[in-house]
Amino acid sequence: MLPPFNRIRVAMAVLMGLIAAAPLSAQKEPIKFGKLSESDLAFTRYDRDTSAAAVYLCDYGISSFTGYNSILLNFHRHVRIKILKPEALDLANVSVPLYFRGLTEEKVATFKAITYNFENGAVIETPLEREGKFEDEYSDNLKLYRVTLPNVKVGSIIEYRYDVASEFVFNIQTWNFQHDYPTLYSEYRAQVPDFLKFRYFVNGTTYPFSVSEQTDIIPAQSDFGVPEVRARWVMEHVPVLREEAFVSSMENYRTRVEFEVQSLNLPNRPAVPFPVTWPAIGADLMTEPGFGKALGKGGFLPDSMAKIRALPDEKARIHAIYRMVQHRMKWNNARRFMARQTPEKAWEARTGSAADINLLLVALLREAGFRADPVLLRTRGEGHITRPSTSLVDFVVAAVQQGEQWLLLDATDPGLPPGLLPVRDLNYEGWRVSESGVFAIDLKPKSGHSVQSQCFASISPDGMISGQFQIVRRDYAAISYRAETKAVPAEDHLRELERETGAEISAYQAGPMDSASRTLTESFDFALSSADLQQTGDFIYFNPLLHTRMQENPFTQDKRQYSVEFASPRSFSFSLSMTIPEGYELAETPKDIRFRLPDNSASFLYVTQLNGNMLSVSTQLKITSVLFSPEQYLDLKALYDQIISKHGEPIVFKKI
Repeated sequence: MLPPFNRIRVAMAVLMGLIAAAPLSAQKEPIKFGKLSESDLAFTRYDRDTSAAAVYLCDYGISSFTGYNSILLNFHRHVRIKILKPEALDLANVSVPLYFRGLTEEKVATFKAITYNFENGAVIETPLEREGKFEDEYSDNLKLYRVTLPNVKVGSIIEYRYDVASEFVFNIQTWNFQHDYPTLYSEYRAQVPDFLKFRYFVNGTTYPFSVSEQTDIIPAQSDFGVPEVRARWVMEHVPVLREEAFVSSMENYRTRVEFEVQSLNLPNRPAVPFPVTWPAIGADLMTEPGFGKALGKGGFLPDSMAKIRALPDEKARIHAIYRMVQHRMKWNNARRFMARQTPEKAWEARTGSAADINLLLVALLREAGFRADPVLLRTRGEGHITRPSTSLVDFVVAAVQQGEQWLLLDATDPGLPPGLLPVRDLNYEGWRVSESGVFAIDLKPKSGHSVQSQCFASISPDGMISGQFQIVRRDYAAISYRAETKAVPAEDHLRELERETGAEISAYQAGPMDSASRTLTESFDFALSSADLQQTGDFIYFNPLLHTRMQENPFTQDKRQYSVEFASPRSFSFSLSMTIPEGYELAETPKDIRFRLPDNSASFLYVTQLNGNMLSVSTQLKITSVLFSPEQYLDLKALYDQIISKHGEPIVFKKI
């Protein structure tokens, strides 16, 4: 967390007794509010990307510091956008993120906006009249100030500028150069006085800067009379950030610059460090009422905990505490790592945020005598944690030591067995926070997405193929299947299964459907009449995989820009045992194939064998890695091409 805010405020007051603020000196801004250029007025399409529904004509921002009685961090942004297609009309809704902590919060000092439309050769201006409003808190430390610009339509140019005043001097704004629409010109400036030690990080290196410069300003030329660093970055013709399948978050690739303020160093005063390492962050968090202090507040469930302590082994006790919290609590969908309720209050309320629920779980595990700690993470869709910072954290789960291993638990999902995290939590690495320190912990699951199918079939004298089909789904495959079919009536599911297989289905069973078991088994009998099968003369064509075969390659691009990511390891296997009766012979089977990626991270096999009148077919896809680089993409695509091809080949029988 952050140093006590009062310490920073006192230090700043001392500084303001030493220096006086001067007007911010700055280079000329790239555009003027309310003054459209001829090129803006003439802009009707973007030749570099004719599919673009909108184009950022200019996106300009600057962070700087001013002060008299106290220091303020000021962020100014000025945006001009051309709306080209209806899909971009939502750009009229503008959200300004505002950081808050306790009773102190950032403020929108000014917000101005104009919508320009072109009617009968004239430019019609519609200024913003309604004020923005605060919505519900977006996260532990963010609110959103929302504004809707008026009279926005296809062909409009929208322009807005705003200023945010902040007492949080460490919160220099991140700047995104890349958006969901192309950007003609993007510029960001930062002017930081020497008494703030900082560093910056550039994320995404695909596109070059037109300008990237940093200048040290002498005291006589700075706004505070102390040395100052002025940095400036410019990008031009920045393309849209295009999504690719199997990417956990495109935020990992968005081109941006981020800042980390490390310390406040005032003349003749001890330096005030900001926590920019995990040990420092963890030490502060453990003093917080909504985090570390909450972990020792058990003791409100004496009878339940006494029964749990009487269970015979630690695994049973851990599972019992997890199930008790999981079944009692309802997650309100708030992704937070700081609790707003004590464990006892959360228990009484029966609902809460991720922090309320999982810190309650940690508190009860500790009360039962287990070594248990909270684990900070960032959910998959938000991007990776690239450096120590609570601004990059949005979730917390529990870790409990079971034997020599750490078991990860998230009680927000009622359908999860112990030891499996929701897919949203599987973001490579988390940080276990305890009284003794902060420790990296691997979030990649040891178990994966496993589907194992078996088919026992035979041919009758009249050419009907019938048999039994069984599918065993394990771990994430079982969880996802339950979620997908939970709301589907059984009759509808059965009809869909018959449509997919082309067979008559009977004796259908699936379960367990209502428990959080790591295994789910589905079985049914099937019958394919001669009318349902492809036949040519005396030849019968049968694809034994039925509805489980893979029919489309998910990887269709000729080349890949970003890594391929799977949430967990994956395994798909199928086996057929089929009796060939008298009057039939095996005319053709798919040729055997064994295909493996060079680093053994993925493999596929398809093997057939005939022993007397018994035909056996085995096929398996196994993916052990969760990350494939763009350089590995073509190998992965070729593997899936082999799967699609082989899964589409039938077994051919001949009537004799």
